[in-house]
Amino acid sequence: MSDPTLCCPDGAHFCARCDLLFGLDGLHVIGVDRHDNGGALTVMVESESDLVGCPECGVVAHGHGRIDVRLVDAPAFGCPVTIIWRKRRWVCPDQGCEVRSFVEQDAQIVRPRSKMTVRACYWAISQLRREHASINGLR
Repeated sequence: MSDPTLCCPDGAHFCARCDLLFGLDGLHVIGVDRHDNGGALTVMVESESDLVGCPECGVVAHGHGRIDVRLVDAPAFGCPVTIIWRKRRWVCPDQGCEVRSFVEQDAQIVRPRSKMTVRACYWAISQLRREHASINGLR
């Protein structure tokens, strides 16, 4: 009999339950850590390996490892959250292409070169609006 409380049944590499709770389409939770300093959470995520074309020429790129990118995310369960996104690095095999290597991007998760997720930005804006409404007696 399987254990219904087991997070990742059948030894699956990604856990659909964790991914659903995390809530960023295209990224899979591969690890979570809670720190003693205020209960801050660090969530390590990565995307699935798919075929990817070079953004310049469209030729199917070759995988060239991953790099860890640290991002600030919206709080969860009353705790600050840091995301470590293990982004895939790609190499374009076309010798005539100006792009030699590139790193995966998803502007719906985080804008290029940003250190704060899109949902963290929306969370911060909502907090500012709520504070503004409170100060001006709009509540």
